[in-house]
Amino acid sequence: MVKHLHRDFLVDRDRYDAGADYWHQLCRDVLRGHSQGDPWQPFFGIHRDASHIVVEEGSIYSLHSEKQKKAISIEQYLPKSEDVEISAMTDTFGEDVLPNPIIVLTIWCALSEESAVIARQLIEAWIREDTTRVQIEDLIAKLTGRKNLFEGTQMDDNS
Repeated sequence: MVKHLHRDFLVDRDRYDAGADYWHQLCRDVLRGHSQGDPWQPFFGIHRDASHIVVEEGSIYSLHSEKQKKAISIEQYLPKSEDVEISAMTDTFGEDVLPNPIIVLTIWCALSEESAVIARQLIEAWIREDTTRVQIEDLIAKLTGRKNLFEGTQMDDNS
């Protein structure tokens, strides 16, 4: 059985903010531990000023590195079971619109001590400049058991 954290995050603003603060602290610890000169900032405008966030399931925290053209979006939902509930994937934001599209790592989970360990490993890998999209997809598959989306496709390792 997993140990859920901030299971009541949808009850009111204070509890929601406590859940969002958990993710903020986790990401700040990861960034501090990797001593990057790369400033990661909130990706979605709603995460720049938490008072505008609607208390609901969905994106609770996000980060973006303009230098790396990478982003992270964390979406939290209510637990559906007593198992570890986490999945992740990458997607391209701004393809055919932005001159330099952004590769986004999206993590969906019911927050628990166990899912947070997996999320931390994914975030630690993704913030490294040398981590490619294919590498993070391989790590997602390894940590979550989900099949690699790029398996069997012809992708450049720099994607």
